[in-house]
Amino acid sequence: MTQQESTNRRPIETLTAGEHVSDSQGVHEIVHVLGMQDGGAREITLTLRPLGAGKPWLMRHPEGTPVWAATPEEVREYADQGRRLAVAEQLYKLADDIVKQRLPLPNYTLFFSAGVVESRGDLDRWAAYVGGEVRGGTPGDPIPAVTVDRPVAGRLSLNMHAQCQPEPIVVEPSVGAELAAKVQAEVDALRPKVRKLVKQAENADPVVNEALCADPWHEQPTEPTEPCPACNDQPPSKA
Repeated sequence: MTQQESTNRRPIETLTAGEHVSDSQGVHEIVHVLGMQDGGAREITLTLRPLGAGKPWLMRHPEGTPVWAATPEEVREYADQGRRLAVAEQLYKLADDIVKQRLPLPNYTLFFSAGVVESRGDLDRWAAYVGGEVRGGTPGDPIPAVTVDRPVAGRLSLNMHAQCQPEPIVVEPSVGAELAAKVQAEVDALRPKVRKLVKQAENADPVVNEALCADPWHEQPTEPTEPCPACNDQPPSKA
């Protein structure tokens, strides 16, 4: 996906550092934006860094010129491809140097890690390629990973490792229902105390005590016959 498939054309002066543009050569990150007045026309210069192989270069156009802004899919595709090419280039160089420089190779293990891939599907692709089994992804071992020791020659081997993020923890509906029932029981237990406090607030003399009265008079096990000595709250009237 490049210029032909992208429909995101924007005036060059609206682009900022950190965004990406695309052309027939690929996708490029905007490193720096510079605006300069040249006679009657203002020109915008973008310093671009290719995603993948290539050196930084300059794009210069008059203000208002439409430029192809790369889509997120294009950015991800070219960033992945750039990493592949960079790794392949180093592996080719290593292989070439081993042969040309006759580098000594005693018994050893060559380690290669693909790091943390984006999805379980990507991890399964690595597992299929190296002939390994994905382990983990359980409550006791939440991180799915594949590790393989592949024989190369004699006692020489290649150790390859890749992993992905653990799957989100799913709370069973029964656990949620149990928690909701526990909270509801605690709320129900508080209701009588709340009603008592509301009644106390309604009957309290605001001149004597603007706050809720804390006198033990209100906590008597039987109905009081005298007014509260603190807030003058009256005992319940008898029908």
